[in-house]
Amino acid sequence: MWEEMQAPVTRKDFQEWAEAEYRLYENIRQTDGTVMTCTRHDLLPDVCALFAGSPENLRETMDLCGLYDKKLGEFRYINQKMASVVEGLSGRELWDRSKQGPNLLQLVTSYAKNAVRQGYEVYPYAKGYDELERTVRTGLNAMTAYAGVLAARGEEDAVQDLRDLALSMQSFWQDPLYDVYEKAGARMERQYTEKFDRAVAAARESGQPPAFGAEKARAILRGLSVHAEEEAVGNGNLYSVWWCSRLAKRIWEEYPSVKTAFHGGFTIDTSERYTKFGSTDSGHLSTDRLLGQEVLVFNSPVPEEAVPEGWHCYHLAGQDIARVDQLLREVPAEGYVGTVLSPCALLSDGEQSCRINRSFSVYYGETPLSEYCERNHLPEPDMSGIFPEQQAKTMEMGGMSCG
Repeated sequence: MWEEMQAPVTRKDFQEWAEAEYRLYENIRQTDGTVMTCTRHDLLPDVCALFAGSPENLRETMDLCGLYDKKLGEFRYINQKMASVVEGLSGRELWDRSKQGPNLLQLVTSYAKNAVRQGYEVYPYAKGYDELERTVRTGLNAMTAYAGVLAARGEEDAVQDLRDLALSMQSFWQDPLYDVYEKAGARMERQYTEKFDRAVAAARESGQPPAFGAEKARAILRGLSVHAEEEAVGNGNLYSVWWCSRLAKRIWEEYPSVKTAFHGGFTIDTSERYTKFGSTDSGHLSTDRLLGQEVLVFNSPVPEEAVPEGWHCYHLAGQDIARVDQLLREVPAEGYVGTVLSPCALLSDGEQSCRINRSFSVYYGETPLSEYCERNHLPEPDMSGIFPEQQAKTMEMGGMSCG
C-alpha cells in the first residue's frame, strides 16, 4: 500500500506507519518537491528495519536508515537522511556515526539479537529455520575444504560443479534481510566466493589438499539434506534434489561411514542424467523458449517416425538440462541431456549443430497441447506416435496435422 505524507512528518504519523501491519511503503514529499520512499521490513514481530529509496531499484538506491522498536515505541539508529524529514525524534534515537561507528547494518543486527535476549519473541517458524540455516552454513564451510581436495586431484569439472551448487545454496539460505539490503547480501556472497576460490587456488598451487575427513564429509551431507528437503517440499524443485544427490553420492563413496547423514523428506536421485522433466502426455507438455521459438521439451529422444509432419526435432547437449551449450540434429554420443520439438526450423539447411548458452526451466509448469498451439497460432498436430492417448482425439479431428 502506498501513502504520501508531507515533510516534515510528525513523529506520531511516522510511528503509526512503522507499526502498521500491511503498509510497507510510504512516500514523503520533501520541501523541495522531491519524494523519498520509505520501506519497512520486519526483523522480529516487534522490530522493524527501515529503508529509504525506491523499491523498483533496490540494488542501486535502497539505503538502510534505522529501525523501530514497536514494543518500546522508540526508534533506533535513525540516520540523518531519515531524521531530516521526521520531527520529534529524541537524541538517543538518532545514529551518532562518530560514536557508534560506520556499520549501521551491524548495529541493527546487534540490536535485534539483544532484543531477543530481552524477551522479544521471534516468529515461530524462525526458530526452526535458524537451526536449518546453521546446518547449511556448516556444510557450506566444509564444501570449501572439499573444493580444495578436488582441486589438488585435478578434478576441474567437479570443482566447477561444486562451486555452482555452493553458490546456489549460499544465495538460497542468505538472511532474508539481504533481499532488501542487497549491498550487504552481495558482500556476504563475495566473501564466501573468495573463501571458496582461495581454497581451490591454494590446492592447485601446492598440489596438497587441505585437511578433510569424515566429520567435514558428514557436515556437507547434512547441509545437502536440509537444502534438498527445502527445495523438494517447499518448491517442488527435483532438479535441485538431483544436484545435491549427485554430490552426496561422490562424498559417501569416499566416506562410506557417513552415508546415512544424507536423508530427509525427498527421494534421493543419483541417476547419471536428470530425467524428471519433459513432456509426459498431450495434456502435460514441458515448454521453453529456444532461439526465439517456444519449443516442446522431452527427456529422451523422440523416434523419427513419431515427429509430427512439418515439425523439426533437435537434441540438446551439455553438463545437464539446466546447463545446455549445444543444439544438434543427431543424438550426441556424449553429453546428451534432452530433445526438443519445434514447429519452426532452428538450424539452417546443411547446419548440423550450433552453440547455445542457456538454462532450461526444468521444474516450472506444464501446458496442454491445445493451449500451446493456440498460444503459438498453430493447428494441433498429430502426436499420437509420441502420446498414444492422443490417437482418439486426432481421429476425431480428422487427422489434422501441422504442415
